[in-house]
Amino acid sequence: MNTLNEQNNLIKTLKNLGLNGMAEAATNQFNNEFSYSELNFCQRLQELLEREDSYRKEMKYQRIIRQGKLKYQLTFNDIHFGEADGLKKDDLKYLISNHWALVSPVNIYIQGKTGVGILAYV
Repeated sequence: MNTLNEQNNLIKTLKNLGLNGMAEAATNQFNNEFSYSELNFCQRLQELLEREDSYRKEMKYQRIIRQGKLKYQLTFNDIHFGEADGLKKDDLKYLISNHWALVSPVNIYIQGKTGVGILAYV
């Protein structure tokens, strides 16, 4: 059996097992063999497993968003700042960085009417 058929069978088997993230990563490795030639088996397998984990987390996130039926889906880039908003750009950058949650956890209170909140760190 030639290498291409073996690769296609492997991808098909991964998909049949529901390992779609690993299938995508394996396809990428097969298509970019030169880039992966210096990695040993364990390193390549580790990347496949990490991609599967990331894929599952992303699918879970997408499912939660769909089930939430959110009327508006905003990102931090969609937020516009004005003096009347009460939210400073530096405060938002601090929240986006997740530094407050990872390194020095603090409680954050957001007060006020929706869209007008006042941010306080405690």
